[in-house]
Amino acid sequence: MSAPAATPRALAIGGLDPSAGAGILLDAFVMARLGYQAAVAVTTVTAQNSASFAGTWPVEPDALIAQLDAVLAEGRFACVKVGALASEPLALALAKWLACSDLPVVVSDPVLASSSGGVLVEGAVSAVDTVARVSTVITPNAEEAGRLANGVIASEDAAVAAAQTLAERYGSAVCVTGLAGRSPAEAVDVLVRADGSVERAPHPLVAGVGDVRGTGCMLSSALACHLAGGLSPVDALAAAHATVHDLLDSARPIGQGRWQVDLAHLVRPWRS
Repeated sequence: MSAPAATPRALAIGGLDPSAGAGILLDAFVMARLGYQAAVAVTTVTAQNSASFAGTWPVEPDALIAQLDAVLAEGRFACVKVGALASEPLALALAKWLACSDLPVVVSDPVLASSSGGVLVEGAVSAVDTVARVSTVITPNAEEAGRLANGVIASEDAAVAAAQTLAERYGSAVCVTGLAGRSPAEAVDVLVRADGSVERAPHPLVAGVGDVRGTGCMLSSALACHLAGGLSPVDALAAAHATVHDLLDSARPIGQGRWQVDLAHLVRPWRS
């Protein structure tokens, strides 16, 4: 009998959120749910929960690289997701490691601030610029895309223009997320490929859920995994939307603030 095929591995790099409502703990859960053995590397330790953000403490660049070297020593990764970069020195060290390691950097998610209200990147734009240049896709929301492109995004056309500017700057695809759709029941993302071509990706909102934390983490982690599975960027984005939609069905008011995905429910569904 032949040995079973090894489970593909996925790497999440970013901030540690102790509430598991966002950051690398949520990334690892999404990756595992999609069939990948997840490994993580911490860029910064945060103190936050569903209602508030108390602070962030970046790790030293040498500590980040040591984590990355340790997990890479046990085998290659199918995809990498980068979240909070924490500081420009960390971003420089990470970009150098990614460029030299021959890893497929599938998604770079340039989180500039926690949705709980805290700043996660010192020297934000320059740090994101550094890592985005070694990425395949970046997934800024409208506010992040505007900051990176030195403009304000107030319409879908403005999002397309900003994404085209960033795609040309970085040589990667750019997906601007979370734009208002053409009806109250949908949102839309705008995907601009590295060659400048544009795809509009509308997706339905999940009815009956509150304001959920970690949606950007879920989308970018799922997108990384679906791209690693061989899907085109457009098809991978559609599959990532379906993954997030599925996860949001288990969103609940777990803490005292914003809703987050009930991971325990997804692992062991409640019985009536």
